[in-house]
Amino acid sequence: MLLAVDVGNSHTVFALCQGHEIRAQVRIPTDTRTTADVLWVSLSGILALKGFSLGDVARVVVCSVVPAYDRVLAEMVDAFCPHSAHFLTTQDVGLPIDLPHPETVGMDRLVNAAAAKALYGAPVIVIDFGTATTFDVVTAAGCYAGGLIAPGPEVSLRALAQAAAKLPMISLAPPPKVLGKTTQDAMQSGLYYGYLSMIEGLLFRLKAEVFPDVDPAVIATGGIAPLFAPALSIPSVADLTIQGILKTEGASV
Repeated sequence: MLLAVDVGNSHTVFALCQGHEIRAQVRIPTDTRTTADVLWVSLSGILALKGFSLGDVARVVVCSVVPAYDRVLAEMVDAFCPHSAHFLTTQDVGLPIDLPHPETVGMDRLVNAAAAKALYGAPVIVIDFGTATTFDVVTAAGCYAGGLIAPGPEVSLRALAQAAAKLPMISLAPPPKVLGKTTQDAMQSGLYYGYLSMIEGLLFRLKAEVFPDVDPAVIATGGIAPLFAPALSIPSVADLTIQGILKTEGASV
């Protein structure tokens, strides 16, 4: 089996895959202070509860945006797996990249773009709702052309609650109405509809600038994508990064 690893700023997803089928997933907070031993115990223990063993892993392929976590992950794989981890680079993605410095783009964004192209064709725009909200563009020619990065809703929520003494932490959810009658309703409305309006506005500007004569496919991914995708009338694709890892050249090494 292949262990596909998506290292994000908040969480790391470990997906045990057979062919292109995801057999089991484990989601662990990305803690750069952890050790290889602790990570191994956590991962192997949770997989055992799901009926799987890391002893079944023949290859490990990693898409990471947290360099400080890579060392711990590599140490764990070297100590407990039969093969070293393969960390994806731009050479693995199999996607032309029209940027002056391709190496500066987060691997998750490139992998998502490659997966979206494989699933929906080109042109396509990927909106990833994570710690940051990112937009990534694949042109009609199948080339990665760049994108946008904005703070994620949960980052803004934490900043708001920390900066204003009377504003509480709330759950992010679509409010029943735009006009809030309580502090919690007002915060939910501002966050949800504020971000929804931002997404709609950025999509409008992006399409006008990059795709004036064609209507690209638009897809959402990320943990909170299901909150926004219905209002945007776009599909929400779970596990897009894992699917992208499985389609890379790195997964076949």
